[in-house]
Amino acid sequence: MNEQHVFDLPNKPEFQVTCPFCSVGCRFKILKGFNEVIFSNKTQDVLDFDYANAINEGSLCPRGHFSYELLSHPMRLGRAYHRNNGKLESEIPEIIFQNIAADLKKNPSKAPLAILINPMLSLHDIRALLDFANNNQIEAIDFVSPLDRHLFRAMIDNPFEYPRCDDPRILKNLNYSLCIGDVFTKNPVLSRHLLKAKYAFRQNALFCINPVSTRTSWFANIPLENIPHTEPLYLAYLFQKIYSAKKNDSGNKEFQTLNQLISDHLGKLIPSTIPTDKQKYLDFIAEFLLSPKKSAIFFSTHHYNSLGSYITALLCTGISFLTHCYFIPLYSDGNFNAIEQFSKEVYPNLYLGKKPLLHTVINQPFNYLFAVGWNPQTYFPGNIEFPEKSKWIISSMVQDNYPKNTFALLPDAHLYEKMDLRTNFVSWQSIGSSPVKSPIGSAQPLAHFIYLFYQKAAENQISLKVSGLPKQTASWDENLDKEMGHYVKIFEELSRGEGIWLIPYEHMAHYKDAQLTQYSSWAQRDCIDEHITIPAEIARQRGIKNNQFIFIQGKQHREEFKTNIGIHLPPDRLVAYAHYLPVRKMMNGEFAGHNQEYYFWCPKIQL
Repeated sequence: MNEQHVFDLPNKPEFQVTCPFCSVGCRFKILKGFNEVIFSNKTQDVLDFDYANAINEGSLCPRGHFSYELLSHPMRLGRAYHRNNGKLESEIPEIIFQNIAADLKKNPSKAPLAILINPMLSLHDIRALLDFANNNQIEAIDFVSPLDRHLFRAMIDNPFEYPRCDDPRILKNLNYSLCIGDVFTKNPVLSRHLLKAKYAFRQNALFCINPVSTRTSWFANIPLENIPHTEPLYLAYLFQKIYSAKKNDSGNKEFQTLNQLISDHLGKLIPSTIPTDKQKYLDFIAEFLLSPKKSAIFFSTHHYNSLGSYITALLCTGISFLTHCYFIPLYSDGNFNAIEQFSKEVYPNLYLGKKPLLHTVINQPFNYLFAVGWNPQTYFPGNIEFPEKSKWIISSMVQDNYPKNTFALLPDAHLYEKMDLRTNFVSWQSIGSSPVKSPIGSAQPLAHFIYLFYQKAAENQISLKVSGLPKQTASWDENLDKEMGHYVKIFEELSRGEGIWLIPYEHMAHYKDAQLTQYSSWAQRDCIDEHITIPAEIARQRGIKNNQFIFIQGKQHREEFKTNIGIHLPPDRLVAYAHYLPVRKMMNGEFAGHNQEYYFWCPKIQL
């Protein structure tokens, strides 16, 4: 941290602000003077942390804790840019949106604008964008996270009224929990409460299904290390075990349908894929979940379980309904329940989660594609060809390479005073505890850009209504039938392949997304994204040592990695940092033919 700084407290009022880096809604406090923000030092806890906030109770993840460094580091995008004569040049946002409005008026279209949201935005930004789309009849709006998109769609299609947990304080009183994936890296706020609950658990009360040993499984009494993409099989076995005990009480035809689909598609795979010893563990977990004690299922989507996450989500909700335990999907580190509620209750006309918009914009030129909180050139592994005729409006936090047809760059600032979406702008420019003046045209809250867009469209009497988009009308069982067929086909193809599984993984404490956080003091060390973790058994066989550079051959790419030896890693898999570009190049992806959405799965590679 920075050196101790003495504040002139009477002249610098204290403000409670919402952390910008995901949609959990954690809060902390800052001091604000004239056109400046001062983040207080860690030693001044009363100013750094907001212990009264029910969401995080004062705790912050590394990104939130070091916000001042992230928001002021050398690669932070601090000005808005507009393409002029083939080059991106700095410009004030009002002029940018005036130019966009003029262009839309000159070139009217049935598809003027599509909005593609990164769901890791704060809920404030997401709400502003959904309001904007709803008020302007922009049906072409959706979440684009390739990892969690299928989970989100499953929740919208879900026929089961599963118990939800909207207050993390409830987690303190859990008796049993089942974690799918690594809860500790996916959501540090929930993790802290889960850890507290763990200390109060009886023996054999925390279970984990995960392909690698992680912080969650370190604390688990039963860690089930499955191979990549087998979560649907493990949960299908668990569902059938619970359903057989509860089917006479369920009185729900949807459960019969789900059970039949499992038998039709997964019946042969389950016994051949899940060893007998692990079936016994699943039987043991079923007993605990069927007990009357308070329990929960945490589902953390990531690269290794994206294939089949639609199936997994529906299975989790079915188990939750039958056992009355909470189901807590960790959607992009954020408050999934709030986003789900937006989609179902507040904005039903937007068809969020039901429309494969990413496929649509790839095959149908829009005048403008508004990429909110993501960069289309770096966000997806592999290559996706977007139409050259569509112009990009990109909101970003960091300088980067952008598509050639980028029309505008909008630098984000996410700190809100009193949760106001439009009028209160906290100027974030600071370096540690030393305040600096904000540059002209510096970053604005995203909601401010939305307001400008709305204002300029209204002044020019431009309709942003999108017409002619296909509606998704299939029921959940039709979708699930096709998803299971697709899952089985791809899973069998992958299982037959030769090589070692490469599991892309995320470690929150070493977070370095898009070069944004590498300038923070906590990241000044060798990070996981510079290593590939190799099982000790394979390292001995190949004569590989720690910190040695080796080449790895993927399906299309050959990349160099620095090695790290994993003592407890099973010999059939490697682990690497998910956001490291060479790892992303190794990953495979496709649009599934039945629903035209983007899938990811772990590849098998050759050392």
